[in-house]
Amino acid sequence: KWKDIRVYDSCNIEEWLELAPAVSRWFSIIVRNYPPDGILDTERFWKEWAVGPLGELPPLSVTAGREAESQKLYDFLASTPGIKAVQAASKDEAIAFIVASAKQFKPPLNEDFFSKSLIIDTSPSFRSISINKNSLILISRVEETNILYSAVGDGHHVLVPLGSDDKFNQDIINLPIIDRNGQIESLVEMGISEEEARRYSKEAARNITILKRLLNFPQNRMDWANPENAKQLLPALLLGRWDENKDDDKKFIFEKDEHPRENLNIDDLKKL
Repeated sequence: KWKDIRVYDSCNIEEWLELAPAVSRWFSIIVRNYPPDGILDTERFWKEWAVGPLGELPPLSVTAGREAESQKLYDFLASTPGIKAVQAASKDEAIAFIVASAKQFKPPLNEDFFSKSLIIDTSPSFRSISINKNSLILISRVEETNILYSAVGDGHHVLVPLGSDDKFNQDIINLPIIDRNGQIESLVEMGISEEEARRYSKEAARNITILKRLLNFPQNRMDWANPENAKQLLPALLLGRWDENKDDDKKFIFEKDEHPRENLNIDDLKKL
């Protein structure tokens, strides 16, 4: 015997999805009809960010040594709506930390996070989503910051990912460098030998972007990273230690400069 039977028609489902935009994103993946409107659900972001040739990076790979910061994020999301920024070496790392932390939250907040969280890239999309009457977790990548507090007023938590050089005048969770032992543990969890994991961690200097490059994640290679352009970096590397008043320093640059000049100063060095 059936305990209960419920029937939902398409109108019921449509109305429900309109009230739950994060779930609507998930459902659009299931039916293979993802809208190209500058909004991404956090599960999809994690899959795109964390899955590579050797498998999926565990959440620990980006949260190791950052337990206190994960707790701050948890406390923020468990409290009243507001704005909180998360600063890492890059915006993508900051978002990855947010999502990875949520994967490690205890129930029911972990489930709550993924049913309510969205990453938003454009101001029009942010405005259209923020008027939703149900409380959401909005991770904003929009440049127009003056629209953020309107979303808080509508009952939403707003998270702002920041890169290392970004400035923001609200409360910021600053992420420390990833813990070495935790990073190694996460790589071993992927099936990498401990010896290889230690080597990867050392070569990456615990930088998650460099680590992903070493693990052969698809990445655009910048022109300056090509070996034939290494010479171009030499002046920049020397800027912090070069002294225009020392003859040996000037002699070294004269040897590297294709157009030597008699009077060389720090401004000339920048142009080499």
